[in-house]
Amino acid sequence: MANKIIAAFSMVNAAVSMLPVADIAIISFMNEWMFKMLACFSIDSQRTAATFRALNWVQNMIQAVFRTMLLLVGDALELTGVTFLVGAGISVITASLTTAKLGWECYDYFTKE
Repeated sequence: MANKIIAAFSMVNAAVSMLPVADIAIISFMNEWMFKMLACFSIDSQRTAATFRALNWVQNMIQAVFRTMLLLVGDALELTGVTFLVGAGISVITASLTTAKLGWECYDYFTKE
């Protein structure tokens, strides 16, 4: 079940990553929602989505900063069609992989003793 949850959120975040500026807020919201859904697997009542978010705030901030930098660099270089497609591909892959990585870390946090 956790695999399906993580895969679904990775796909949604990959699709949303094509939106300029708004993708940062939407991906942050979707990651938070994923943490809350994965919290149902928790073996300890002290482990909640909030405690996982607090432990991984650095990684969440790095993801937001990276996405912002991609946006600023693309805007500064006034990317042409080909380089825009390459940048969009990198953005989609990054959003999907970072979401999957966070999802599995979250799942491990809730299920490991």
